[in-house]
Amino acid sequence: MKVDLVGKIKNTQLPRSKALLPMFEAVVNSFQAIEDMTAPTSPPSIEIVVQRDAMLPGLEIDGPVDGFAVTDSGVGFTEENLDAFFTSDTQYKVGRGGKGIGRFVWLKAFQAAEIESHYPENGKLMKRAFRFTMTADQPDGPTVESTEAEPKTTVRLLGMLEPYKENCPHGLATIGHRLIEHCLPFFLDARCPAVNIRDQKDRIDLNHYFRETFAATASQHSFKVGDETFTLKGLRLYNPHEIQHRLLYAANSREVFPEKLDKHLPNLQKRLADEGGQFAYLGFVEGEYLNQHVNGERTNFSFPTDRSQDGMFEEITLDSIRAGALGCVSTDLQPFLDEINTEKRAAITNYITAEAPQYRPLARYMDEFIDHIPPGAKGNALEMALHEQLYAKQREIKQESHRLMEESAEAALRPEEYEAKLNSFLERENELGKSSLAQYVAHRKVILEFLEKSLQANPETGISIGGDHS
Repeated sequence: MKVDLVGKIKNTQLPRSKALLPMFEAVVNSFQAIEDMTAPTSPPSIEIVVQRDAMLPGLEIDGPVDGFAVTDSGVGFTEENLDAFFTSDTQYKVGRGGKGIGRFVWLKAFQAAEIESHYPENGKLMKRAFRFTMTADQPDGPTVESTEAEPKTTVRLLGMLEPYKENCPHGLATIGHRLIEHCLPFFLDARCPAVNIRDQKDRIDLNHYFRETFAATASQHSFKVGDETFTLKGLRLYNPHEIQHRLLYAANSREVFPEKLDKHLPNLQKRLADEGGQFAYLGFVEGEYLNQHVNGERTNFSFPTDRSQDGMFEEITLDSIRAGALGCVSTDLQPFLDEINTEKRAAITNYITAEAPQYRPLARYMDEFIDHIPPGAKGNALEMALHEQLYAKQREIKQESHRLMEESAEAALRPEEYEAKLNSFLERENELGKSSLAQYVAHRKVILEFLEKSLQANPETGISIGGDHS
């Protein structure tokens, strides 16, 4: 069966925000090639070279990325690996989560890929080199004996295309940081090979960077959704460029997509601080369910966001997985969240006492909503947040009154139970009634002050009578 390579690549999805994904795929191949080495003769290693457009002399900024060269000491392009490479949608690495499309992603974002591999075969080291393009066929020419001393394979991704070039990060540290995030489980493994990234000016030891930036305070959690088990690795990122707390959902040891945590935990709007300095939290979520439901390009999952999406009612959804992950995050960050909430309680209490007595009934419910009040909220922002909570509580009380009447009509409660529920309801309803009266009085005061100033104003000039006319 022949494959229309142009059509295959055209139908391969690669968002412009994923400009680094082709390089990540090449690096993952390197990790796996090293795992396949049965008897390495030297410490395993991976090197990534960032190739840039030429810049004018004297400019200190990093030039746009034009390509990458990824070199590893793994098993290389043996006959078996070569055949899998030129087989569309191969199942060769399915046990490792391979989708068989990584090299198509290369040609989605680059003009070509060049491969040079020195690999062991029948007790010798052989060399194979070829160019992979839109019109490439599997090389059938003879291989030659290598002059290298040890196995080595280099994949060069050449000529980055738009719109990926425009959206590709320039900074070496940023590229290295993103690579670690994408391949986090490989770096967490004690057997991780030496990984370096460099360009014409700088070089970064990514293993050292990982230990300093990611691993120092890592935590491990497990949670269940239905019958499925998920894990979350919690890491504190001290890099000053990391300003947002995030969840990363992963499949087969690789990042699929991130989510900002402050959307779900409003207390996490700013970096936190511990003895190591200010940090952003990263929760790395994995599980066999995610491995089984990731799409071919590893950019999204096939399960629904919630139970109502598209009329689907699967037990496990993104919402349910997120809820389990957020529980782990809250456990990891509990001391920080408690401190933030303590500050918010004091601010809310002072605001209610000094400026907004109509919200006094909310004091008994503060534990229920304190997490949803933005840290540092004051003035109008705090007023709006408390108004929303008061309205929600009034609706809740109204719904409870309907339930009490239904239970009374159906004699669903014993008299003593009904009396206890009724007394509790009346107490809370009375408090909220006083709040409504306080709101009315406050509103009336504002209106009267406005009318008084309006009556004092000159209708022609708008200046208050007796005011400063200078």
